[in-house]
Amino acid sequence: MLYTATGSVKLKSCSDFKVVQLYSVPFGLNSVVYIKQKAMKGIMEKIAIKRINMVGNVFNYCDSTNRVWLEHELVWQADALPLAIAYWEDLERKILAQPCI
Repeated sequence: MLYTATGSVKLKSCSDFKVVQLYSVPFGLNSVVYIKQKAMKGIMEKIAIKRINMVGNVFNYCDSTNRVWLEHELVWQADALPLAIAYWEDLERKILAQPCI
């Protein structure tokens, strides 16, 4: 899994500085990712991440429609596509296993 670093360090002068913690997150700003739950149902719905928030030690992602997502709810396309294909293959297997009337 690819992780993207986020954070900053602000320096004002030689004697005044502020250190901000840097964190690595799997999805960066403007990343296009897919909803894992929908991919598991065979639907490839993508969202664009517009903001990353940190609440306690948990990161959440805000998309372009201002919906908030947790990290485990999102996947890259490379992970979503096999989930969707597995759903459709399983559905096809169930349909073909039914006896014809």
